[in-house]
Amino acid sequence: MKKTLLIMLISFILLSITASASFDASIPSNIELENGKKIFYMTPPEYEKEGYPQTGLYYNTDPPENIYLTRPYYNRILYFEVHNIKISNDGMYFAHFPIVRHGRVEESALEFYAEGKLIKEYKVLDLVKDESKLDHTSAGTFWRQRFNEGQPTTRVFDADKNTLTLTTIDEITYTFDITTGKIISTERKSNLTLIITTISAVVICISTSAFLIRRKKWKKKDFKN
Repeated sequence: MKKTLLIMLISFILLSITASASFDASIPSNIELENGKKIFYMTPPEYEKEGYPQTGLYYNTDPPENIYLTRPYYNRILYFEVHNIKISNDGMYFAHFPIVRHGRVEESALEFYAEGKLIKEYKVLDLVKDESKLDHTSAGTFWRQRFNEGQPTTRVFDADKNTLTLTTIDEITYTFDITTGKIISTERKSNLTLIITTISAVVICISTSAFLIRRKKWKKKDFKN
Protein backbone atom coordinates (compact mmCIF):
# COMPACT_ATOMS: atom_id res chain seq x y z
CA MET A 1 0.00 0.00 0.00
CA LYS A 2 2.79 2.41 0.96
CA LYS A 3 4.66 1.53 -2.24
CA THR A 4 1.57 2.28 -4.34
CA LEU A 5 1.07 5.64 -2.62
CA LEU A 6 4.76 6.50 -3.17
CA ILE A 7 4.50 5.68 -6.88
CA MET A 8 1.35 7.81 -7.20
CA LEU A 9 3.06 10.73 -5.44
CA ILE A 10 6.13 10.52 -7.69
CA SER A 11 3.93 10.33 -10.80
CA PHE A 12 1.99 13.41 -9.69
CA ILE A 13 5.21 15.38 -9.11
CA LEU A 14 6.63 14.37 -12.50
CA LEU A 15 3.38 15.30 -14.23
CA SER A 16 3.39 18.71 -12.54
CA ILE A 17 6.99 19.33 -13.59
CA THR A 18 6.23 18.29 -17.17
CA ALA A 19 3.20 20.57 -17.33
CA SER A 20 5.14 23.51 -15.91
CA ALA A 21 8.00 22.90 -18.33
CA SER A 22 5.59 23.12 -21.25
CA PHE A 23 5.42 26.91 -20.88
CA ASP A 24 8.14 29.43 -21.55
CA ALA A 25 8.56 32.17 -18.98
CA SER A 26 6.88 35.43 -19.98
CA ILE A 27 9.07 38.42 -20.80
CA PRO A 28 8.17 42.11 -21.18
CA SER A 29 6.61 43.01 -24.54
CA ASN A 30 4.44 45.76 -26.01
CA ILE A 31 2.08 46.71 -28.82
CA GLU A 32 2.14 50.14 -30.48
CA LEU A 33 -1.25 51.66 -31.35
CA GLU A 34 -2.60 54.68 -33.23
CA ASN A 35 0.53 54.95 -35.38
CA GLY A 36 2.79 54.88 -32.36
CA LYS A 37 0.89 57.48 -30.31
CA LYS A 38 -0.08 54.88 -27.71
CA ILE A 39 1.66 51.79 -26.45
CA PHE A 40 0.27 48.81 -24.53
CA TYR A 41 2.92 47.38 -22.20
CA MET A 42 2.73 43.75 -21.03
CA THR A 43 5.07 43.33 -18.08
CA PRO A 44 5.22 40.24 -15.85
CA PRO A 45 5.21 41.29 -12.17
CA GLU A 46 8.78 40.13 -11.58
CA TYR A 47 10.05 42.70 -14.13
CA GLU A 48 8.28 45.68 -12.56
CA LYS A 49 11.00 45.90 -9.91
CA GLU A 50 13.54 46.29 -12.72
CA GLY A 51 11.94 49.52 -13.88
CA TYR A 52 9.68 48.22 -16.65
CA PRO A 53 6.29 50.00 -16.94
CA GLN A 54 3.43 48.18 -15.26
CA THR A 55 1.03 46.38 -17.58
CA GLY A 56 -1.39 48.84 -19.13
CA LEU A 57 -1.96 51.47 -21.81
CA TYR A 58 0.26 54.57 -22.07
CA TYR A 59 0.77 57.56 -24.29
CA ASN A 60 4.04 56.93 -26.10
CA THR A 61 5.88 59.83 -24.51
CA ASP A 62 9.15 60.11 -22.59
CA PRO A 63 8.49 59.08 -19.89
CA PRO A 64 5.33 57.14 -20.86
CA GLU A 65 2.09 58.75 -19.57
CA ASN A 66 -0.28 56.15 -18.14
CA ILE A 67 -3.89 55.88 -19.38
CA TYR A 68 -4.88 52.78 -17.40
CA LEU A 69 -3.28 49.80 -15.65
CA THR A 70 -4.54 46.23 -15.79
CA ARG A 71 -3.97 42.75 -14.44
CA PRO A 72 -5.15 39.43 -15.89
CA TYR A 73 -8.17 38.09 -14.05
CA TYR A 74 -6.53 34.65 -13.90
CA ASN A 75 -2.91 35.45 -13.12
CA ARG A 76 -1.49 32.00 -13.85
CA ILE A 77 1.30 30.46 -15.98
CA LEU A 78 1.15 32.99 -18.82
CA TYR A 79 0.76 36.73 -18.46
CA PHE A 80 -0.62 39.05 -21.15
CA GLU A 81 1.45 38.49 -24.28
CA VAL A 82 1.25 39.58 -27.91
CA HIS A 83 -0.05 36.19 -29.08
CA ASN A 84 -2.82 35.84 -26.49
CA ILE A 85 -4.55 39.22 -26.65
CA LYS A 86 -6.50 41.03 -29.38
CA ILE A 87 -6.64 44.77 -28.76
CA SER A 88 -8.74 47.56 -30.31
CA ASN A 89 -7.12 50.28 -32.43
CA ASP A 90 -7.38 52.81 -29.60
CA GLY A 91 -6.24 50.30 -26.96
CA MET A 92 -9.28 50.81 -24.76
CA TYR A 93 -10.67 47.29 -25.27
CA PHE A 94 -9.07 43.89 -25.63
CA ALA A 95 -9.79 40.18 -25.56
CA HIS A 96 -7.52 37.79 -23.65
CA PHE A 97 -7.04 34.04 -24.14
CA PRO A 98 -5.73 32.54 -20.87
CA ILE A 99 -4.13 29.10 -20.87
CA VAL A 100 -6.65 26.51 -19.68
CA ARG A 101 -4.87 23.93 -17.56
CA HIS A 102 -5.29 20.21 -18.18
CA GLY A 103 -8.90 19.22 -17.56
CA ARG A 104 -9.80 22.51 -15.84
CA VAL A 105 -12.98 23.20 -17.83
CA GLU A 106 -14.20 25.47 -15.05
CA GLU A 107 -11.40 27.94 -15.78
CA SER A 108 -11.70 31.06 -17.88
CA ALA A 109 -11.12 30.43 -21.60
CA LEU A 110 -11.85 33.91 -22.96
CA GLU A 111 -11.96 37.29 -21.23
CA PHE A 112 -12.89 40.79 -22.35
CA TYR A 113 -11.54 44.00 -20.83
CA ALA A 114 -12.58 47.65 -21.08
CA GLU A 115 -10.09 50.26 -19.88
CA GLY A 116 -8.19 47.48 -18.12
CA LYS A 117 -11.18 46.10 -16.19
CA LEU A 118 -12.70 42.66 -16.77
CA ILE A 119 -16.21 43.10 -18.22
CA LYS A 120 -17.03 39.60 -19.51
CA GLU A 121 -15.69 36.08 -19.00
CA TYR A 122 -16.45 32.78 -20.71
CA LYS A 123 -15.47 29.43 -19.24
CA VAL A 124 -14.65 26.46 -21.49
CA LEU A 125 -18.09 24.86 -21.27
CA ASP A 126 -19.81 28.19 -21.92
CA LEU A 127 -18.51 27.92 -25.47
CA VAL A 128 -17.87 24.20 -26.10
CA LYS A 129 -21.09 22.20 -26.02
CA ASP A 130 -19.59 18.76 -26.73
CA GLU A 131 -17.11 18.18 -23.90
CA SER A 132 -15.91 14.92 -25.48
CA LYS A 133 -14.27 16.94 -28.26
CA LEU A 134 -11.86 18.74 -25.90
CA ASP A 135 -8.18 17.98 -26.42
CA HIS A 136 -6.43 17.49 -23.06
CA THR A 137 -2.61 17.48 -23.14
CA SER A 138 0.18 18.16 -20.66
CA ALA A 139 0.31 21.70 -22.08
CA GLY A 140 -3.33 22.35 -21.23
CA THR A 141 -6.85 21.87 -22.52
CA PHE A 142 -7.40 22.98 -26.11
CA TRP A 143 -10.94 24.18 -26.78
CA ARG A 144 -10.56 26.01 -30.09
CA GLN A 145 -9.93 24.47 -33.49
CA ARG A 146 -6.22 24.40 -34.22
CA PHE A 147 -4.87 26.19 -37.25
CA ASN A 148 -4.02 23.90 -40.16
CA GLU A 149 -1.68 25.06 -42.90
CA GLY A 150 -3.56 25.93 -46.06
CA GLN A 151 -6.86 26.46 -44.22
CA PRO A 152 -8.42 29.71 -42.95
CA THR A 153 -7.44 30.72 -39.41
CA THR A 154 -9.94 29.82 -36.70
CA ARG A 155 -9.46 33.12 -34.85
CA VAL A 156 -10.16 36.33 -36.80
CA PHE A 157 -9.97 39.78 -35.22
CA ASP A 158 -11.30 42.86 -37.00
CA ALA A 159 -9.81 45.85 -35.19
CA ASP A 160 -11.82 48.33 -37.28
CA LYS A 161 -15.17 46.75 -36.38
CA ASN A 162 -14.02 45.57 -32.92
CA THR A 163 -15.21 42.04 -33.61
CA LEU A 164 -13.58 38.72 -32.79
CA THR A 165 -14.63 35.54 -34.58
CA LEU A 166 -13.45 32.09 -33.49
CA THR A 167 -14.37 28.44 -34.01
CA THR A 168 -14.47 25.93 -31.17
CA ILE A 169 -13.17 22.39 -31.31
CA ASP A 170 -16.74 21.12 -31.68
CA GLU A 171 -17.24 23.36 -34.74
CA ILE A 172 -19.28 26.22 -33.32
CA THR A 173 -18.33 29.64 -34.68
CA TYR A 174 -18.87 32.67 -32.44
CA THR A 175 -18.53 36.35 -33.25
CA PHE A 176 -18.00 38.69 -30.28
CA ASP A 177 -18.15 42.45 -29.82
CA ILE A 178 -14.93 43.11 -27.90
CA THR A 179 -16.24 46.41 -26.50
CA THR A 180 -18.90 44.53 -24.51
CA GLY A 181 -17.78 40.89 -24.68
CA LYS A 182 -21.25 39.92 -25.89
CA ILE A 183 -21.86 37.27 -28.55
CA ILE A 184 -23.10 38.86 -31.79
CA SER A 185 -23.75 35.64 -33.70
CA THR A 186 -23.41 31.86 -33.35
CA GLU A 187 -23.12 29.36 -36.18
CA ARG A 188 -23.04 25.61 -35.68
CA LYS A 189 -20.93 24.38 -38.57
CA SER A 190 -21.43 20.76 -37.64
CA ASN A 191 -25.21 21.06 -38.12
CA LEU A 192 -24.79 22.82 -41.45
CA THR A 193 -22.34 20.19 -42.61
CA LEU A 194 -24.73 17.43 -41.53
CA ILE A 195 -27.60 19.02 -43.47
CA ILE A 196 -25.48 19.44 -46.60
CA THR A 197 -24.17 15.89 -46.32
CA THR A 198 -27.68 14.50 -45.83
CA ILE A 199 -29.08 16.42 -48.80
CA SER A 200 -26.16 15.31 -50.96
CA ALA A 201 -26.66 11.68 -49.94
CA VAL A 202 -30.40 11.87 -50.74
CA VAL A 203 -29.73 13.45 -54.14
CA ILE A 204 -27.15 10.75 -54.96
CA CYS A 205 -29.56 7.98 -53.89
CA ILE A 206 -32.39 9.40 -55.97
CA SER A 207 -30.14 9.88 -59.01
CA THR A 208 -28.73 6.35 -58.67
CA SER A 209 -32.20 4.82 -58.28
CA ALA A 210 -33.51 6.74 -61.29
CA PHE A 211 -30.55 5.60 -63.38
CA LEU A 212 -31.00 1.95 -62.38
CA ILE A 213 -34.74 2.10 -63.16
CA ARG A 214 -34.05 3.60 -66.59
CA ARG A 215 -31.32 1.05 -67.23
CA LYS A 216 -33.69 -1.77 -66.32
CA LYS A 217 -36.30 -0.41 -68.72
CA TRP A 218 -33.72 -0.11 -71.48
CA LYS A 219 -32.67 -3.74 -70.99
CA LYS A 220 -36.30 -4.92 -71.15
CA LYS A 221 -36.87 -2.87 -74.31
CA ASP A 222 -33.73 -4.30 -75.98
CA PHE A 223 -34.75 -7.85 -74.96
CA LYS A 224 -38.17 -7.44 -76.58
CA ASN A 225 -36.59 -6.11 -79.74
